[in-house]
Amino acid sequence: MLTRLPHLPIVVDYSRVSIQTWKEQNCVAAALRHPDRVRRIAITGEDLVLDKVYREMNRPFPTLESFELPNMTYGPRFEVPTTIFKGSAPSLRRLHLQHVSFASVSQLLSSTTGLVELDLDTDTIVCPSPVASLLTHLQGMPCLRRLQLRLLNFPPPITSIIPVPPMRAADVVPLLRLTHFQFSGTTACFEALAAGLAAPFLQNLEIVLDDDSPTPPHLSRFIGDVEGQFSAVQVDITADALRISILTHSHSIDEPPRRIAIRNLTTWSMQIGTAFGARLTTAEQLFFQCPWKYYGSWFHNEDPITWRGFFEQFQNVKILRVGRDLLLEVARFLLLNSEEPPLLLLPALEEIELRLAAPSVAPPISDIEREEVLSTLSAFNGARQRVGCPVRISWNADPALPSPYW
Repeated sequence: MLTRLPHLPIVVDYSRVSIQTWKEQNCVAAALRHPDRVRRIAITGEDLVLDKVYREMNRPFPTLESFELPNMTYGPRFEVPTTIFKGSAPSLRRLHLQHVSFASVSQLLSSTTGLVELDLDTDTIVCPSPVASLLTHLQGMPCLRRLQLRLLNFPPPITSIIPVPPMRAADVVPLLRLTHFQFSGTTACFEALAAGLAAPFLQNLEIVLDDDSPTPPHLSRFIGDVEGQFSAVQVDITADALRISILTHSHSIDEPPRRIAIRNLTTWSMQIGTAFGARLTTAEQLFFQCPWKYYGSWFHNEDPITWRGFFEQFQNVKILRVGRDLLLEVARFLLLNSEEPPLLLLPALEEIELRLAAPSVAPPISDIEREEVLSTLSAFNGARQRVGCPVRISWNADPALPSPYW
């Protein structure tokens, strides 16, 4: 049938529904027999059903621009045939592979050096051969703009043997076009990648770490290499995680705001803070917030000394904004005893903004809570007034967050 149609580009899109019937298999197979016209392939389905489809992909696809395997199953990692595309897809720019075995896609990654977007959900980042590691493949993708990696579900034995090489400047390859990078996995996995990569022009970096390893040196260096003046810090607290973000302001359409965020699934405030290094010392704004549904989270029972150490990193913060559900807690952390220097915490602070806006399910602040917050902050401010550094305290009921917060 396709031979009787005009010679138009072909798109095979089964990304939202899986290939199930023999008729669907035959239609997809017929389309794939015209590799010089296929522009996009997005398929999902059971392994046995897709066997026929993959046999038709055992040839070069010179015009293929996008290949997606949005796997909908939760069983064993999918083994992508190593003969796919016969190692030749020179026009491939977009590659999305979900729930796949890294060993089965390593050869494909080695031949897709022109990728602009890579979304990979896999089991590990290393193979027995160093030349087949994910780091090696990424170093050979100079055009990459978007990178999303998820390595959350691999067995623990694999994480324990991932080598983290020493930091050597000569080994670092900059990805000068990379603007968006999302990573989910262990600290060891990120360290193994960051040891050989730099992305100085990142606009958005989101890192989710699922362990509480010591402060990783390669992570600190990777963040330090990102260009931009990060003037604001946002701390989001939930029931089981802490996310710290550093942000820049947008000065023009040609200069979008930049954001670097680290989310950890354990109580890791000081380690995350240390990972940002000197970036925290230059921030002039600090914002704490906690969604109402997580009220009573581990933050409220966290060791005050830990949070004191976290606050001590902010030497240039002028404005402290506190979300509705953390007003009293933050006020108590700021309160120093008579033996501590008044300017030990936030020495450059000029204003504390207490935000009253909260989700609709949260009750309004009570008069008793408001009075206790003001009383605690008045004691904090009184000590600063005595050394000539008073702080202005204000209430803000506007639900909209000021730029650059989100």
